[in-house]
Amino acid sequence: MALIDALLPWQTASWAGLAQALNQGRLPHGILLHGPAGIGKERLALTLAERLMCAEAIGEALACGRCKSCQLMASGTHPDFQRVAPEEGKKQIGIAQVRELRERLAQTAQQGRWRVAVLAPADAMNVNSANALLKTLEEPGADTVLILVTARLSAVPITVRSRCRLLAQALPVREQSAAWLRDQGLDSEALDAALAEEPAPLRALDLVTSGALAARREWVAAFEALASGRAEPVSSANRLGTASLSEILVCFQRFLAQRARAGIAGAGELRFAERLAEAKALSQSTANVNGLLILESLFTVWFELQSKLRHSK
Repeated sequence: MALIDALLPWQTASWAGLAQALNQGRLPHGILLHGPAGIGKERLALTLAERLMCAEAIGEALACGRCKSCQLMASGTHPDFQRVAPEEGKKQIGIAQVRELRERLAQTAQQGRWRVAVLAPADAMNVNSANALLKTLEEPGADTVLILVTARLSAVPITVRSRCRLLAQALPVREQSAAWLRDQGLDSEALDAALAEEPAPLRALDLVTSGALAARREWVAAFEALASGRAEPVSSANRLGTASLSEILVCFQRFLAQRARAGIAGAGELRFAERLAEAKALSQSTANVNGLLILESLFTVWFELQSKLRHSK
């Protein structure tokens, strides 16, 4: 994975600080990049890892992409680099993964440079795996850097946080996000709609390219049709289906919040929002639930609530 020109426009200040620390011999052994999801924190972490491994780059330059180390990084076979994430089908980073990481980092660097690991998301570590990482953070060895990434800083154990240099990554201003999305090929209408849904630029891009933005528009149209009496609850629930139940309910919550901010929310919508939150929690639980029944019930209550409001005017 070559990372040439991979630095995102809003990351230049962070990169300058990291490069300066590296060049002055002040780069921390433990770095924790934190900030909102969808702004490229892991991309920055990998860019730093490439730079550390590169045999040619100097100053604030990115990895050259040509030397042997860069070629090994691009092919995913560099012996001194490890990327740690939850294994396929799992949500947590297990203790066995962290133990393997510790063993790898304890070995002599085969390329004679740095030993580097990127661990993301750091909040996916359970208590045991986090505890297993502490010794490495406390005594990392020379020329060893652990780069942790999270969008949920509070979910990373304080014992881990306190042993890392915390580097906050902020959401870019809308103008920066919009300019970058235009460079990715989005027209003004698409990027405006995407940023209205997801202010984080990488998430906004994914909304459009994955087709999720079109799906959300369909869901909102269904909520509006039910509110105006132009649609029927059961048929609407069946048409939307339950394959994306959790996402539909999150979209419904955003729809209600937008109505409240616009001052058009009717009486009773606050209580409905509470019921919607309960349904979302149920849909995300491990309980065996009937998703279609949940959606039909919510749509029926929403339909009847809006019908009463229309007739009371």
